[in-house]
Amino acid sequence: MKPEDNLQEKLEHIKAALVENENLNIPQDYVAQISMNTPYVRGTVVPALGRRWEVHPSGLLIPQGSARSIAPIDLVITYLTAEEVLGVKPEFEYVLDQLSRCTVRQVIAFTSRLMASYHAPGISRRELDKRFAITGFREPLREKILNLLRQGDRALIVPQALFWLNKISLIYSHDEPPAEVEPGNLVAALIAVTSHMSDESELPGSTIIDNIAGPLGREVIANQILNQKSTEANVLASFHRRWNQLPQELMSDPRVIDLAATFEEFAGVSLEDFSAVAAGFFASALKGEPVVPRSYFSSLDGQIDVNGVLELISRPVSTLRDEVTKEIERYGLTWAISTFERWPVVSFDDQNFIVIDGELLLQRCFGWLPMYDILDGLSGLSGSQGKRLTGKIQQCVSHLAEVYVLEILRSIVAELGDGKRAFFEEAIMRAYGGEKRKTCDAAIDYGSSWVMVEVTTIKMRRESVAGLSDEAINGDIDHLIAKAKQIDATIKAIQVDESRLTGHHSLPGKKFFPILVTAAGFPANPITLTLLRSKLKERGILEGPNVYPVELATTEELEMIEGLTQQHGYTLQGILESKAKAGLRRAAIREYILVELGVNPRRSERVERLWSKSFDSTIEALGRHEHPSG
Repeated sequence: MKPEDNLQEKLEHIKAALVENENLNIPQDYVAQISMNTPYVRGTVVPALGRRWEVHPSGLLIPQGSARSIAPIDLVITYLTAEEVLGVKPEFEYVLDQLSRCTVRQVIAFTSRLMASYHAPGISRRELDKRFAITGFREPLREKILNLLRQGDRALIVPQALFWLNKISLIYSHDEPPAEVEPGNLVAALIAVTSHMSDESELPGSTIIDNIAGPLGREVIANQILNQKSTEANVLASFHRRWNQLPQELMSDPRVIDLAATFEEFAGVSLEDFSAVAAGFFASALKGEPVVPRSYFSSLDGQIDVNGVLELISRPVSTLRDEVTKEIERYGLTWAISTFERWPVVSFDDQNFIVIDGELLLQRCFGWLPMYDILDGLSGLSGSQGKRLTGKIQQCVSHLAEVYVLEILRSIVAELGDGKRAFFEEAIMRAYGGEKRKTCDAAIDYGSSWVMVEVTTIKMRRESVAGLSDEAINGDIDHLIAKAKQIDATIKAIQVDESRLTGHHSLPGKKFFPILVTAAGFPANPITLTLLRSKLKERGILEGPNVYPVELATTEELEMIEGLTQQHGYTLQGILESKAKAGLRRAAIREYILVELGVNPRRSERVERLWSKSFDSTIEALGRHEHPSG
């Protein structure tokens, strides 16, 4: 028999075994099951030892099979640097040279238009970057940038870089055009500055976040704060409710004062005028026209104190230059923008104005800063009178912010169809409070579980916002821990005797979902949540087999949940429980809802009513001023 005949016979036997399912007692070394995805030792069918890897959507190589559907790193977008775009890292002197050949007005007009486009409704970040790449660059850079942007996890227009240009320009640019000098290239300066916006030598540090944020953690926190964006309808609705409606409805409450009257007395303009002028500036910026001539308000002169409002929210270049210089000396160049937060409008010869950033203007006029306009006006009062009024105003603003949050909770609970399942501070205090015992602000009974809520108006201090100090961040976290203790005390009280609150005995094994609502805004991300939860665990607070990890939520995030309950049938308890098991369990609630749940709820009915009322009130005020006799 020829060798090839023997081979043919063996092949026929193998075929019969594989195709015809015949048992021909073929030796084991003749046949091996081969997997296309398994590596083998070369020349054998022995699987190679060693871990296999796959590419995660974030770009990282990870062990195969270990990837979840989504993780916080998937939310990270990194900006393009000059090295990537130009192939070289320009010296910082190049940025200074370009800006020194421009006026401050040219630079701020350039950055403010890009910022207005960045916040414009109806355009995505990817589309904006693509447009800027096409209009701002020539080939071959244009094609290179478009290719770098193609994956969607890179950014070209970055608010931090725009603020950097503004700050550097205020120091190095001229007020008047330099004579016989070629104008600077602001697009080139914007790209070049990206290579200098962080101290790369400091960043590596420790990447294990446990008790200290470290350089990388501080960067994440500062970055989130600088890039956070609010929804204008929610901001205006909240402001109108807290500053106009609630003080009138709660006049009998000793903690409440007439904020509108107090604002007019000490800030020097009526709250109505302040809101109308601010709304006018914001509307112009929202339309993509941040450069606003004084004549824009000429029809209101004599009817509205436009100049009085401008004195509060705007400053000339010379003043901003001095303030920015002092801010950089104290807090560094990287993240600090408190000067622009306080005065988001720049004036030029009192005839032309530029809105630096519409988002900053919105927060300046309808967030927390109007309280400081009152406090600045109190500075002339000396002694105990000034201190007493200062404390009373701060207490009132904080209390009304808490009242507003509890209204959102009542709206959420109303969707349950049984108001008896929600217990608020008075009822909880009657059941468990004492001379030395503090309780949480709300407890919602879902039958087999409780949602425990504490509202706080704690804000991060300036050193934390600027990413400068681990000690400052830890101090801010400690303030949250003090609030978490109130939830912890209430949970333990309910576990001992629920009937004192509900009137009936508890079912065994009830779950508890603690949530801190930060009414003044506090960044929730993998850094702050890890620090908070680690410190709580160390101190034995909110611990137990049925107690879930504490969550942080802003007022606006709670309003998102309110919309979800009305439009999609979600419950607050259900969202908290599902988030605790999700890939984004250490991200903010907003990201979990928008990205992992994939839901973008419309405004709730309550917010829609308030927002419409706020808008109508401004229009009515303008109408009265334009037609005083009507």
